[in-house]
Amino acid sequence: DALGQIAASSVLCQVPMPRFRSTSVDGYALSGGAHPKGRAFTLAGEQAAGLDRELTIGNGEAIRVFTGAPLPSGTTTVVMQEDVQVSDTDAQKITLTDEAAPGKFMREAGEDLCEGQRLLSPGDRLTAQRLSLLASQGLQEIAIRLGPRVAVFSTGNELVQPGQPLANGQIYESNGLMLRLLAEQAGASVVTAAHLPDDPDTLRVAIREAVATADMVLLSGGVSVGDHDHVRPVLQELGMTMHFWKVRVKPGKPLLCGQLEDCLVFGLPGNPASSFVSFLVFCLPAFRCWLGLENAAFDEGTGPGQRCSVVLSGRKLHNESDRPHYVRGRFDAKASQFEAIGLQQSHALQSLALANALARVPEHSRLVAGDTVEVVLF
Repeated sequence: DALGQIAASSVLCQVPMPRFRSTSVDGYALSGGAHPKGRAFTLAGEQAAGLDRELTIGNGEAIRVFTGAPLPSGTTTVVMQEDVQVSDTDAQKITLTDEAAPGKFMREAGEDLCEGQRLLSPGDRLTAQRLSLLASQGLQEIAIRLGPRVAVFSTGNELVQPGQPLANGQIYESNGLMLRLLAEQAGASVVTAAHLPDDPDTLRVAIREAVATADMVLLSGGVSVGDHDHVRPVLQELGMTMHFWKVRVKPGKPLLCGQLEDCLVFGLPGNPASSFVSFLVFCLPAFRCWLGLENAAFDEGTGPGQRCSVVLSGRKLHNESDRPHYVRGRFDAKASQFEAIGLQQSHALQSLALANALARVPEHSRLVAGDTVEVVLF
């Protein structure tokens, strides 16, 4: 159940790995130093994986062992069964068909993990491999950091829920779904998701109720300066402390961020590409900060929000504006290249659906194929 979650505390090794000296192959345990090819031994017992029989090897003796079995006292080397010839006349007699060097095919206690060694740190993502490591310590539970409780609202009188008929001037609502899924992907628990009309009273009631149960509120639309953009005035009327409003980014300029009681509030632009860029560039870092990951590396290597520098291919990217432009496109990890695709206007969804990265084109810049460009993966 903890798969993909974030560890909340450190875990130290309590059970050394391996816990005891053991064999890494099926074969025979021997004592003494090096043994030449052709030397004969007498079989003195057998140790399978499981309960330690606490056997001891005497001079000139061998003990049959199987992968993972505890090594008998006095073992200095293990020979594979393929390098041993069992006598045709006496099953208790074996002969080496190859020389046996000391220390072969033996796993020493604690050679992988020693007691007290750190296995997990706060902020580590719990992968299948890490959970397997914790299980090897006999653990059944692990403390995790819970993601924020998030309320997601889309706004706009022109929006209609999928499945309903459209009248002239109306479009289907899609931002609410996108933001809810992005929030869940970032580790949040979405406690409220709804569409609201452009009505101050309705907005006021919904936001007030959301603040009582959520840690973060994401509102899409209504944050610009139009006569029907009521989100910012309602938030200010409710007593929100403004952190910032409007950012020097394209698309996504009207982005709003503030604090309402104990709740962090983001007002995102209504155009879908603007809303997506705003979430990836501004909201996702806030989610990572909530989980204690603000100083952590992106442990997945290519996870959402990861930034890297790659080579631009395909069409030119010219940005004559005074704002950095985040351009949708395809990142080819194998070739370490990025190519812009489709329509780049803030309302365009198709290019967003086909893209897997944004290229950050600085203000007043003209990039051509072969230039280096920073990309943000998603």
